[in-house]
Amino acid sequence: LQPHFGAVAHTVGSKKTVAARVAAIDAATATLPSVTTAYGVQTLWNEGITGADTTVAVVESFGDPNAATVLNTYSTQHGLPPGQLDVISPAGAIPTCTPQLDQQIQCTSWIGETDLDIVMIHSIAPQAHIIIAATPVNETQGFTGLPEMMDAVDYLVQHKLADAISLSFGTSEDDFPTLSDPTTLDWAFKDAKKAGVPVVAASGDCGATGNTLTSMTQCGDVFPFRVVSWPASSPFVTAVGGSVLHLNASNQRISPDTLWPESGAGLSKTYARPSW
Repeated sequence: LQPHFGAVAHTVGSKKTVAARVAAIDAATATLPSVTTAYGVQTLWNEGITGADTTVAVVESFGDPNAATVLNTYSTQHGLPPGQLDVISPAGAIPTCTPQLDQQIQCTSWIGETDLDIVMIHSIAPQAHIIIAATPVNETQGFTGLPEMMDAVDYLVQHKLADAISLSFGTSEDDFPTLSDPTTLDWAFKDAKKAGVPVVAASGDCGATGNTLTSMTQCGDVFPFRVVSWPASSPFVTAVGGSVLHLNASNQRISPDTLWPESGAGLSKTYARPSW
């Protein structure tokens, strides 16, 4: 089984040099300046809301051994302060991504995913401390790789390392052997809730459905009925979808934001509707 990355993560991770990787990130995020203007990011910075004294953690299979260099190169080119970055591997040693191994686990795409995640966090909260919690098992679809990721989440919580945890991965509830299986994994999210550490997760990229276990491309082979993505569907996690901004030449809104058409959403089959 393979993870189902979008083309951007693969393009970024496959670049052989840091400079080329940063250039690929720039190409993929060309609208970032207009978006940050529309959201008033500079105004927040002027008010001292920069992420200072906070730590945001991301959980990624394998991570990127050159993440710090990528982040600092990007920061230098965009006038941002140097990144404050640490990498931990609480679930075990991380394998070296070789071309041969990449054929099996797509570790270069995970490298790209990691770089995109940390650069976006740093672009919004440039003085926040970032932790990459890298895991040694490839998260594909269904159970594989998720227990190690939950170990990483709980390690962050138990050791009070992060003020917030961001997860950009997900798998359809219907990819698990049974629909009740996700409930055996969300113990780490329950611990995070008790500790007051918010966990946010991507709601998905395939609209009202999602990848099947046999899909070899992002949103290639999808279910013929509506499904939702886990962990976004967990009531202990905040699901984050996508929106489309409608801006004029001055990056001011000319109409309300609308839903990104590919953003995941829907009703869970695993969890009952919460009282709230």
